[in-house]
Amino acid sequence: MLLHDNGKTYTQASGVILFDSDGHILVQFRSGKKHGFIPGGQKEGMESPRQAALREIREEMGLTLTHLDLVLIDHRTAKRKTFEVIHYLFYGGILSKEQIKNIAVDGGEVNSISFMTPENALHTLDPPSKRRVRLALNLIAKHSFSNYYENQITV
Repeated sequence: MLLHDNGKTYTQASGVILFDSDGHILVQFRSGKKHGFIPGGQKEGMESPRQAALREIREEMGLTLTHLDLVLIDHRTAKRKTFEVIHYLFYGGILSKEQIKNIAVDGGEVNSISFMTPENALHTLDPPSKRRVRLALNLIAKHSFSNYYENQITV
């Protein structure tokens, strides 16, 4: 996290929308949280948003993905106005049956996962994530992805 001159705390987080072959969305359930979450988490050190997303997927579920499409970027100021987050939401594609079979939740941060219909997934997510994911699902359905570069190279 970085501290702004105006005293606000600023961070960046990445999430990944993943589907099964039936069009269900992977939702995580985390320790002590009442809402479900899209896989992902905060950026660490000098990693890029894409690298953060890939790392979180690997750490939380044991999945190694090679390609992500950037769907949207969302800036959010928390209600108390002292915390700002930039969320990068990626599309990770459709997981194979083999990938799904090999998912291993870490048991620490993530307790369990479930593949849910988009409608049920949206009802499970916290309000900010729900709005972000609803927008992303519309963009994914249109195959409308953003250009994403790291060090001036498309990844």
